[in-house]
Amino acid sequence: MFAALVCAGGAFAAELTVPEQYPTIQKAVDAAKGGDVVLVKGGTYAGFRVQKLFEGEPLIIKAAPSERVTLSGMQKIEGWKDEGGGVFSARVPSRVDSLFVGYVEQQCGRWPADGTRLPVMMADAATCTFKTDSVADPKLAKIAKDPKDTRCFFYFAFGNAFSSKRIQSYDPKTGDIVFSQEEWMKWIRPENNTYSFVNHPALIDLPGSWAFVSEPGGDPKSTAGTVYFKPVKKADLARTQYCAADRPLVVVGHHKNPSGNIVLDGFEIAGSRASGVQIGGDGVTVQNCLVHHNGAGIAARMAKDLKVRSNVVVANGGNGIGLASVENALVEGNEVALNQVDGIVVAGNISGKKTGTPGANPPTKHVVVRRNYIHHHIYQAHPDNTQMYRDVSDVVYEENFNICGGQSIMAEEAEDVTVRGNLFMGCDAVMLICGHGNSHRWKFEGNTLWGAGYGFFSFTGHDYSVTKNLFIGGSVDYGQLDSTKVDSSGNRFAPSFFARTAKPWRKYTDLAKAQSELGQEKDSSVCVVPSSNFPFDMAVSSANGSSLDSLALRKDAASRTDLFAPGDRIELNCDGVLRTVKSCANGVLSFSPALEAPPYRGVMVFNWKKAKSADIDIRQVDGCGSSVSPAAFRRGDLLGSGRRTIPAIPADVGEGIPSPNKPVIPPKG
Repeated sequence: MFAALVCAGGAFAAELTVPEQYPTIQKAVDAAKGGDVVLVKGGTYAGFRVQKLFEGEPLIIKAAPSERVTLSGMQKIEGWKDEGGGVFSARVPSRVDSLFVGYVEQQCGRWPADGTRLPVMMADAATCTFKTDSVADPKLAKIAKDPKDTRCFFYFAFGNAFSSKRIQSYDPKTGDIVFSQEEWMKWIRPENNTYSFVNHPALIDLPGSWAFVSEPGGDPKSTAGTVYFKPVKKADLARTQYCAADRPLVVVGHHKNPSGNIVLDGFEIAGSRASGVQIGGDGVTVQNCLVHHNGAGIAARMAKDLKVRSNVVVANGGNGIGLASVENALVEGNEVALNQVDGIVVAGNISGKKTGTPGANPPTKHVVVRRNYIHHHIYQAHPDNTQMYRDVSDVVYEENFNICGGQSIMAEEAEDVTVRGNLFMGCDAVMLICGHGNSHRWKFEGNTLWGAGYGFFSFTGHDYSVTKNLFIGGSVDYGQLDSTKVDSSGNRFAPSFFARTAKPWRKYTDLAKAQSELGQEKDSSVCVVPSSNFPFDMAVSSANGSSLDSLALRKDAASRTDLFAPGDRIELNCDGVLRTVKSCANGVLSFSPALEAPPYRGVMVFNWKKAKSADIDIRQVDGCGSSVSPAAFRRGDLLGSGRRTIPAIPADVGEGIPSPNKPVIPPKG
């Protein structure tokens, strides 16, 4: 077996081709040395591990140019049996957490079938019980008789989060849903929770719904079982698959086993119940990859000198890109979108042990997050486009386009952070949160901010600088007047100025008055919105009380009479579809055409008035605000090169990217 020799850095290196010279990527990687190139030709392959530190020049593991090379953990399902009523069953060797036809995720059978949720009257921690109203429904009677793998999918208001837990028993007469001690979540509070049921054969009703039942009486370590599925059409059975890999598809080292100095380039990575890529080594670059439909996207922990650039990380079941205990990392030019939890996470000590004590993880420091397109993280857990937490310092967050998130940035225990040149648009709650009284020394410079459900800032620490930003239709939070929390100056406010203070609470709508009384906003001024096509205003609805063609606006929006008028064009959750307002009265906004599914969480409503498109145009004013081009980012030009800098998305993957207004709720999460 001979490998082609190339000259790299003055030394000869080998090009090892797969499958011509080596039957698997793993065998080629095992045979390679630093400076070599493992070239993988088009096809579908299993994953691989890198378990050594390559010396000198990095090992390059790359897909052949212009060829589709997929690392897949997807498993096709065969041997379907007709169970009648349009339902088919098949035995599978491992647990099914999500079911796909091609890459289009199917909805696990649920009750109520339309995805709505019912109130939990009380959460009783002593008995691990949800107390709900009694329900007379034959489907629920079957769950009561044999719960199988039924899960309660519920929202708990205290954490503003969703979870799914396997039930132990259910009594439809009393409404009691009982969990095991292991499944119970100790932080559940009694009030304001809602629930539904998922994953029982009795709940398979609508076409496209399914359930998984684990093997009865078998080896407790086995995850085998039976999947039941009601396809939209019988031909779908031949294209049905699930994420079967229980480990990451690409693993680079472990902090106890030094490894790394590699470049991973140009792969499509899909089908792991864990992460698509897991990095625990140093000197790793992941670039030009398409990472989709995994348990999580790219995860790095205990790593140094990391580069994650020009990837598309989309439609994964957890976080998109996650860093924990890393040092010297660059996350640049990635599209991170529509993942079930958070977009980009920069975390430090996530060990659960106090920093500095035995077993605690190191902090994270020296991280640059630059020119990423981060959008549509609005689904489960406590979703944010970006999170920073637990012993993080020296972060530069620069020139990102951050749109449509539960929150744009949520931070705690994050210090010495610069947020510069970003475009922030649309969030359900507070846009930029320096929370828990422990996130200090942040600089906000040259950003454009618009459309926050509960305001732009939450400052709870100290030493914040807010300069040369463009604020459109929102407020600055100056914090406590008897502290040195905020120094805000040289900003532009469009179309008008609004600000607030705390302890004592004051509101200001007059810039001159704020300048005089607070000593803030030196060299700031009011301006007009610098745009030829930009939303007029934004509101947020509640999921409760909303329907397919009407939204129950939250209290702050419902009280305004100038926000919507019949004939206005609106966009819901930044989906690119302009709908028409029919009426807005008594806090209810009605529109057409209708949504495909009932609202899952609160809905962000952009009012475009009479605009003919939802193409955002926004510019700087007097050098204030962001220079990011939304149009360029949406074309895939994230680095300002005038061309697409991220991988193209194949048609079958594109079909599987969920609509922000029609999320598929998994049975486990």
